[in-house]
Amino acid sequence: MKVAVFFPGRITSGQLEEHLLRIREWPDHEFVFFASQNAVVATEESTNLMRTILSMTEEGQSNVENTVIPDFMFSCRQPYLWSQFYHNKKCMDMVLAYQKRHHMYFDIVMKYRADVENPVAVSFEDPQEHTWYIPSGFDYFDGINDRIVYGDVLSMICYCSLIDHLEQYHFKSNVMLHPESLLGHHRRSHIGLNVIRFPYDCTLLSSRVCSWTWNG
Repeated sequence: MKVAVFFPGRITSGQLEEHLLRIREWPDHEFVFFASQNAVVATEESTNLMRTILSMTEEGQSNVENTVIPDFMFSCRQPYLWSQFYHNKKCMDMVLAYQKRHHMYFDIVMKYRADVENPVAVSFEDPQEHTWYIPSGFDYFDGINDRIVYGDVLSMICYCSLIDHLEQYHFKSNVMLHPESLLGHHRRSHIGLNVIRFPYDCTLLSSRVCSWTWNG
C-alpha cells in the first residue's frame, strides 16, 4: 500500500535521529513523509535532519512558516493550540498536492505526533470509508487519543478539517480547548464517522529524560 505519513508541530530532540530511522524502516509499504512546523519554534538543524532521513526531496513535503494565531484565540487560555490543528491541515494539503503532482492516490494517510516513541511499526488495516483508526487508550476529557490516527484520504481530510470548526466548537458548543476534547467533539459532529481502535503501546518522548519539546 502507498502510505502518506505526516508530522505536525515542532521537532527537536537529542533522540530525533534514532526515532526517525526507526520509522523509516517500517516494512511492507511505500511511504512518503510530510511535515509542517511553526517557524517561530522550528530549528534548522532538526528540520534538515528530518528531511534527510525521511527523503523529503520535494519542496512540497516539508513546510516551515510563521503560524498566524487568529485574534479570537487570544481570548482563551490556550491560544497556541490553534497551531497544532493548523499544521494538521497544512500537512493534509501537502498530501493532496503531492497526489495531484504525481497523478497517484494514497491508500492510507497517517498523522503521527512527532513526540510519540514508536517501539514497533503500526500494523495497518485496509481502511474502510468514513473511519479513523486510532490506538486504544489515552482518551482525556471526554475526548479521543490525538497521538496517532490513520484512514483513507477522505477520512483524513475530515480529521484535519477540525481547524475550520474550532471557533464554533469552543465558543458555541462550549468544548474545552484541549486536543482530545476537540477531536472527540469533532468525531461526534460527523454522523456516520466510525472509529476503530487498535492496540499500540507507545509513550511520549517528552516523558523521558531528553530535550524533546512539543508545541505547534
